[in-house]
Amino acid sequence: MDRTNQPDFRAICEASPGLHLILDRDLTIVEASNAYLAATDTRRENLVGRPLFEVLPDNPATPEVQAVRNSAASFERVLRLGTPDAMPVQRYDIRPRDGDGASRAGGGFQERYWRTVNTPVPGPDGAVAWIIHQVEDVTEAIRAPRDDGQGDRSPLTLEKRRIVGLLRAGNAVLRDLPDALFAHLAGALTPVRLPADAVLVEPGEPVRTIHFPLYGLISISRHLEDGASVEVALCGQDAFVGGPALNDDLFEDTEARTLVAGASLSCRTRALQDLQAIHPELGAVLGRFLPLLMDQMSLSAACLARHTLDQRLARWLLTAASHTGSEVLPIRQEALAQILGVRRTGISEAVARLEAAGVATNGRGRIHIRDAARLAGRSCSCFRELQHHRLAHALNPKVSPLAPRSTIEGLMDRYFALAGAEGLDASTAGSTSGQTAQSASRSRTGAASTRP
Repeated sequence: MDRTNQPDFRAICEASPGLHLILDRDLTIVEASNAYLAATDTRRENLVGRPLFEVLPDNPATPEVQAVRNSAASFERVLRLGTPDAMPVQRYDIRPRDGDGASRAGGGFQERYWRTVNTPVPGPDGAVAWIIHQVEDVTEAIRAPRDDGQGDRSPLTLEKRRIVGLLRAGNAVLRDLPDALFAHLAGALTPVRLPADAVLVEPGEPVRTIHFPLYGLISISRHLEDGASVEVALCGQDAFVGGPALNDDLFEDTEARTLVAGASLSCRTRALQDLQAIHPELGAVLGRFLPLLMDQMSLSAACLARHTLDQRLARWLLTAASHTGSEVLPIRQEALAQILGVRRTGISEAVARLEAAGVATNGRGRIHIRDAARLAGRSCSCFRELQHHRLAHALNPKVSPLAPRSTIEGLMDRYFALAGAEGLDASTAGSTSGQTAQSASRSRTGAASTRP
């Protein structure tokens, strides 16, 4: 890159109190702040003019961390989108060097954790010319004993902690986590009631809360430019909502909304990202469920293009029943029309054909599957293929079945009674997202409005 007309980054960095590097588009280090040099125990002459990842490689002793890959992905987003990119806390070990640039004898890598923001700097033509790589060393805070609730040994706190552990059995992802990993995560989990029609993820907005559904049904839909939307996936007890945020990705034009009221164990996205930085194996295990979501999305697209409305309706009803464990689905025809991307009259005619065949009945905002076997015969092959994918992605399909809804509801009632005893509002005590409780009042035409 031609540096003849670039700003005087040296003067800027020497005056700045922050920890940052300035990189060009090729990720070569242009300058480093004095605070950064002090924090990393390096010298400016050993950094400037060298590729970032040559100076700061991955620690070969921790290949699972992949700090270089994560950082490179962040830089790519900055260059592509031209907007700042805040990374979750990640482990990125450093090698302090002597003045001649050589690694210190016996020093090796030092374990470090960083919170990072990468900010674009436009050049004269308006395009991104440089990137400010600003970091905060949070190693001491991360490595200090974490407040996971173990410090409070009061009977009330211990009982709430015990209930969270029992609720784990209501979600396949949490149930199948190794006990050691769940122990790390448990302190960040809070029981949350999910009213019907609550928006859990807004299109294009950051995912602030990760939800592990315990019962109920969550619809993920894709919004189109003309204002229409079509469902691309359903989530229940065998998945979790907000997974792309673990890789710092947006849902873009995708929305997640509670279709059938339920409950979840939920945690702040940032808290889960920080836990992944400390325990990379947690992210690896959770990541195994993301391909199932992608399978659903691709299968929904193929089903929409190739199969009839009657087949798609049968497939959706069977899928919803498998997620909820109930053949009575609180769903109105207006909502089904939006879910399947067709007109209301088309759904009415398709439902009428199911009723005439004695396969299902419809009334009072509910569809009751009367003959699941015959309904499966009217479905396309997508339902069977999706069920196969769900089994293929299961971590441990041979463990005990998930806890039934009645058990979950009893545990939730007990938890919120305890929350009320602590002086909290039981209706919102478990909410880890202010948006969740507020979104319940935002109705979508045809969605079930009563809690089952």
